[in-house]
Amino acid sequence: MTLGAARAIFTINDLSQFVDELVKGYVFMVIQAERGPIGEPRVISTLEEYRRIYGGKVPWTTDPLVCEMALRQGGRLILCRAAHYDDIHDISTITALKSNVSLDDRGAIPLAAMVTGAVGPFTLSPAKAGAVTGGEVGPFLIVTGANDAFKIKVGTHDAETVTLTQGSARTAQQIVDDINAGTTNLTASISDNKVKITANTVTDDLEIQTVANDSYSSLGFVEGTFAADAGTDALAISVNGGADQPFTLTPLLGETGNFTLTASQVATQLAALTGARASVVNGAVRLTTTATGETATIQVKSTGTAQTTLGFVTTEQTGATGSSLPTLKFEAKDPGLWGDSLKIQISDSNLFPGIAFNVKVIYERDGTLTEDYADLVMDSTSLRYAPTYISERSRLVVVTDLDSANTDPANMPLVNLYGTPLTGGDDGGDMEEADWIGDATAQTGMYSADRNFYMSMDLMIPGTTSVTVYQAMIAYCESRGDMISYGQVPFGMEPEEVVDWRLGNAPWSHPAFNSHRFSIFFGFPKVYDDMDDSRKFVSCLGHLASCLAKTDNNYGYHYSPVGPRRGKVTLMEDIDFNIQAYRSTGYADLFAENGINYLFISHMPGIEGGMFWEQRTSWRPASALRELNVVRFITAMNRMLMPVLRTFIFEPNHPVTWREIWRVLKPAFDDWKSRYAIYDYALQCDEDAYFDGGVLKNAKLNSGLDIDRGIYHCRALIQPTRTIYYLEFELGLIRTGEAFENYLELKELPGWIVT
Repeated sequence: MTLGAARAIFTINDLSQFVDELVKGYVFMVIQAERGPIGEPRVISTLEEYRRIYGGKVPWTTDPLVCEMALRQGGRLILCRAAHYDDIHDISTITALKSNVSLDDRGAIPLAAMVTGAVGPFTLSPAKAGAVTGGEVGPFLIVTGANDAFKIKVGTHDAETVTLTQGSARTAQQIVDDINAGTTNLTASISDNKVKITANTVTDDLEIQTVANDSYSSLGFVEGTFAADAGTDALAISVNGGADQPFTLTPLLGETGNFTLTASQVATQLAALTGARASVVNGAVRLTTTATGETATIQVKSTGTAQTTLGFVTTEQTGATGSSLPTLKFEAKDPGLWGDSLKIQISDSNLFPGIAFNVKVIYERDGTLTEDYADLVMDSTSLRYAPTYISERSRLVVVTDLDSANTDPANMPLVNLYGTPLTGGDDGGDMEEADWIGDATAQTGMYSADRNFYMSMDLMIPGTTSVTVYQAMIAYCESRGDMISYGQVPFGMEPEEVVDWRLGNAPWSHPAFNSHRFSIFFGFPKVYDDMDDSRKFVSCLGHLASCLAKTDNNYGYHYSPVGPRRGKVTLMEDIDFNIQAYRSTGYADLFAENGINYLFISHMPGIEGGMFWEQRTSWRPASALRELNVVRFITAMNRMLMPVLRTFIFEPNHPVTWREIWRVLKPAFDDWKSRYAIYDYALQCDEDAYFDGGVLKNAKLNSGLDIDRGIYHCRALIQPTRTIYYLEFELGLIRTGEAFENYLELKELPGWIVT
């Protein structure tokens, strides 16, 4: 056996895989908002995007103001709107309601009679009278009493006999003249030097009859009937039971034979219709009476010839006067009281009055979001079918067809130029701890972060300071292994109370927060709220989100997001408690000792202003995991490495694969080292292992038993770059004239002054 015919075989082996970078700086927040989708995360990077999707600020939560603080300072957010559920495990128990309104149709308005044809263009043929052409070319030999007779009957007229003039070389024109002189209701003519006979009326047949001494053989005719062709160009229309109005459709350019007209061109040729008008709807010709009500009728008669081609039925159509029925339901896109500020305005189409309609969705709280939809219909097969057309485009409403029993166009919504308001919207009950936590299966609350798996590694819920919620966030982030959560110390606490709350001391009884994936922040900045021209204390997490975004994008994950370079914030006019007042470090030391970070207003020369200080996780043991920059870097490592590592699942568990993994991972670790994210590393993939006589050699982490179990081990040891917490500057005084070299090699000077 062979591989078949000789040929060159070209294949591609992709060995270019590498550890990719991540989208940086996004913080995932679970919030309350005026409007917007519930349980569906949205990427928001500007205040304009926020307002377009989530609306404005509301008096019952400061979450929108917190988001504004983040966005106005360069933060980038992934937001998920939360709401209250009676049973968090059943999303149908949501207490927030959507505003809605049902619009009635035009069934109670007297309607015209109408008939609608098929969609054009249409290919038509003109009517043709009976005709026949001889088969012989002149000159002709005509002998009296032998071949000089021609008998012909036209339509219902009596047959006529023509006696041709004798001659040995009669021309076709002479024969034509004889026939025209001896007959009526027909015309003889010449066609290619042959004699042609045509009935004068397009509906008349032509019959050549038997006669003695006929000239048929000489002229090339045969006996028989030559029928007229009715064509497909005639219409007969009766309006309100009146006499038929005939129309003959004609080609536009005077061409002969079959011709094509569009629906619009047909409607133009029917412009003389009395008592009705012709128009075009979705490419079809529609005939509509001027009169309305049950006495109005229109009928395309079967006596015409174009009705089948144009798609008209020939039964009589009547107008109507009935009852209005609900036809369209407009529902706010998302739950909330905001939907009660929507109005639906209906008007007749300017292009197709009485046939199509316009919809304006008016949002009274923000006129820039008002939406206009023109020339809509209730025909579900049309591209401009109102429910589908609006629902696919609107940011404000969803439209449902209520299937009115009235037929088109009576099922169109009634004109309302002042707008009909939506009602029934409700923001729902007060948020409870379960609502913030959510349900893992339904992916509500904090679990909605599962829908944006790799867009953000930082999780915040600024609307709560609940210990229960924070403990759930810790469990969630530790379970995922690739997210970090942030909490805000409850408002109004004194520093000593903060420490007791953080550790679970009396009067609290919860366990101390102790996780490298949870970081606690103190301080409520006072900010301006243009909703009511007031100043409010809000969660500092919005300001922190902006620092995380700036740190990640301008420096890197391994940098600390606090301090005068990366932790500085604006948009604050005061703070509820300035933990590090000018030259005061007592409370600051207390917070540092207990892993509590804070926002404060610095008065220290050179670094004045609002900024975050300290960057501790809530991890209690003394290790690198209590430093936020270290944990954020290893979290970023997780997110960058896991997509690559997963691609090797089900690959051969062989040193060849192990070396490929090492080749893919090593450049990433070299890059992190070159960017000072780590001091150094040791990457172990058993890349130098090999099989010799069935024996696995040079393997330090893997064994034959591991291979049999489907396990492959690889690991990295890193020395993460740490943060300067204490900068000691030492000033030594030495005797005059003494050499500095005597002291430069000493680690500790014998006498020093701290400055």
